[in-house]
Amino acid sequence: MIPGVTVARPATELMFFSAGLNLIVALNFSVATWSAFMSIYGIISKLALFLIGFATMRTIGVRRRRAQMLPAASRRIPKGRPKFKN
Repeated sequence: MIPGVTVARPATELMFFSAGLNLIVALNFSVATWSAFMSIYGIISKLALFLIGFATMRTIGVRRRRAQMLPAASRRIPKGRPKFKN
């Protein structure tokens, strides 16, 4: 698990989108068209969600790796406690 990454939201949004699309296609097209469309859509949506998740994780991983590779002097890490004006 990578901290700071939420994975459940895109899956939930895709489920609601799929349910709405399923309803629209089922009510407006024939049973044969509906079954063919939903079979193809199921595979395509899972592939698209996988690719989006993979690209997101890869981008986060590359950013964090580059941040680790920076020399310590160039990092913006505050030293000590921050000073507040009263």
